Amino acid sequence: MTYTRTTLVILLSILVAAASFVAWSYAVYRSYGVARSHAIVRADLAVASHTEQVAEEEERFLMENKEVHDRINSYFITKDTVVSFIEELETLGKHARVKADIARLDTGKENKGPLTLELSILGSYVDIAYYLALLESSPRMVVVDRLALIKGGASGAKGASPAWSAQIGAHVQNYGASP
Repeated sequence: MTYTRTTLVILLSILVAAASFVAWSYAVYRSYGVARSHAIVRADLAVASHTEQVAEEEERFLMENKEVHDRINSYFITKDTVVSFIEELETLGKHARVKADIARLDTGKENKGPLTLELSILGSYVDIAYYLALLESSPRMVVVDRLALIKGGASGAKGASPAWSAQIGAHVQNYGASP
């Protein structure tokens, strides 16, 4: 098949036009993508700046309002409030009619980490569940990491609920620690 010179020029022109169109399309696509990614970065910076302003305003509000500041401080454990927190745990146990013992207590390195504790609870299933509900409704930020319920033998009295024990591993955020 022989092509005339005119046909070759036309085919070559079409090929060059197609290549030019592809190159132009790619350039437009890349410039749009770069512009779009710049817009996304600018939007992220604006959000971060706004978040920082809100955090500064909230911090200023907390420092100016002692009542609110003290209320938020009460959610955390400090070296001065560890003993009262332990007393709270024991009082909850008496209220729930369970025997609550603190098996282990660790205040963290230089009181900077979370307060970790192991609780050993003995009582009926319902009373242990009530103790956990009381612990959950406590204003402290108690996070239960581990819970093991073990059914024991009969509690002695006829018709009484069988004894259960619970091993609870938990932590409470220390005021000086990072969340």
